[in-house]
Amino acid sequence: MPCTRCCLFFTLLFLPYIAQAGTIKTSTVERDGDFYALAITAQIDAPVEIVYQSITDFDNLAAINPNIKRSRLIGRPNANTQRVHSVIKVCILMFCK
Repeated sequence: MPCTRCCLFFTLLFLPYIAQAGTIKTSTVERDGDFYALAITAQIDAPVEIVYQSITDFDNLAAINPNIKRSRLIGRPNANTQRVHSVIKVCILMFCK
């Protein structure tokens, strides 16, 4: 899938959940073989402590996005990066992956 389509795909995936409580400022997706790195910059209308606690509770990410079937922290390469393995089921029209 070309990167442009990946950006659209992931933006559409997360937009409904972020848009309800804020706005997406930027989103990017980088592909490295079978792996994708997703970066979203968003302004969310909630206290920073609650937002951070919610998005780093990797065992309960389905509470934020029910399309996330499983997720777990797999590493911390540095102080500003967390690697998370996620299994996500997304359907656009009748196509599910």
